[in-house]
Amino acid sequence: MSDDLDKEFDRLKGDVEKLADAMGRSAVCMTIFTQNYGKDVKSLLELAVAVMMDKPILLLVTEDVKIPDKMRKIADKIEYHDGTEADMKRAATELLKMVGH
Repeated sequence: MSDDLDKEFDRLKGDVEKLADAMGRSAVCMTIFTQNYGKDVKSLLELAVAVMMDKPILLLVTEDVKIPDKMRKIADKIEYHDGTEADMKRAATELLKMVGH
């Protein structure tokens, strides 16, 4: 059993190191925040790494999604969109203006 846990830990550690490397090359953490965001392990891990690397956290979200209060506090900017591709592009462009892109 211990060998299985060690292997799983090593795999997870490798995944986190790859994520941290990629995040280190990114200027921001921009995410599409949905109602199911808190159920997606990869999204939660990306958020944790972004927080620990002190990256600006930018959220794209539709008006119907409830953003937890603590998430509102750590987000540097929240931009709402109507769910269409065109408006999502508009919202993403607005978020990127924050970091000079």
